[in-house]
Amino acid sequence: MAVRVGTLLFACLLALAGSGRAGAEPASAPQAMALVKKAVAYYRTHPAQAAYAAFMNPQGPFMQDDLYVVAHDIRTGVNLAHGKEPRVLGQSLLDLRDSEGTYIIRDMIKVANSPGHSGWTEYKWPHPATSKWVLKRTYTEKVGDIMISCGYHPAPAAPAR
Repeated sequence: MAVRVGTLLFACLLALAGSGRAGAEPASAPQAMALVKKAVAYYRTHPAQAAYAAFMNPQGPFMQDDLYVVAHDIRTGVNLAHGKEPRVLGQSLLDLRDSEGTYIIRDMIKVANSPGHSGWTEYKWPHPATSKWVLKRTYTEKVGDIMISCGYHPAPAAPAR
């Protein structure tokens, strides 16, 4: 029960921290993937702490409209960088679950440890503009002992005519 309450409180904080510009086009899968690939390349060519600082810089290249980069230790789930919620730095988020009980970070770790060391996960997360729990898709890549991720909320499907 404590994990569920903590998850809901954490999600509410993130929803209140809204990340998109008013009127901005919704992010897409290719944009999220490109931001992760850019972050992975940066991480490979800079000291880890410098990369984490760059990932969290609000005016930096790793925050674009409603997209931002996060990094976690692949073994422990400890948050190493978060583009929108620095209060989670240093915390293990292994037990973080969505509104339906999906273990978000554990699923990302499975993807990062898969044969291709990258891929997509899906879960429910509060939309920054509405605070409603909706689908969020996150792309993750493993680099060394960490994983770098970026997620987006797909635009709702248009109703059939």
